[in-house]
Amino acid sequence: MGDTLASELGILSSTPPILLTTFRTVPPGTNGALSLLGTAASVGGGMAMGWTMWAALSVENAACRDQTGDLFLLLLGWGAVAGGLGSLVRIRFLRSADLGRMVLTLFLFGRLRTA
Repeated sequence: MGDTLASELGILSSTPPILLTTFRTVPPGTNGALSLLGTAASVGGGMAMGWTMWAALSVENAACRDQTGDLFLLLLGWGAVAGGLGSLVRIRFLRSADLGRMVLTLFLFGRLRTA
């Protein structure tokens, strides 16, 4: 969700995005670019997912209802972190030149985990 929000809303940013690999400004919509609005949208999307998980757990699990405050902050925080990391991962793997490396990495990671 965060990556989709970052991609769709990041192009609306009033400031031009930058590539973290070169620290140069690039046109909106460039693969691997990072904008402030897009990153904020990604973090917000992660927080929305954390809130959704908290709501579902609070409804379904009595133990979670007893710790609702701590659980809410924990899931909201992890959601924000995941949204922010999603932006950084997107920068690394969405560049066209890295697509082959991404597929190879995911294949090898899956092979190592099953071995």
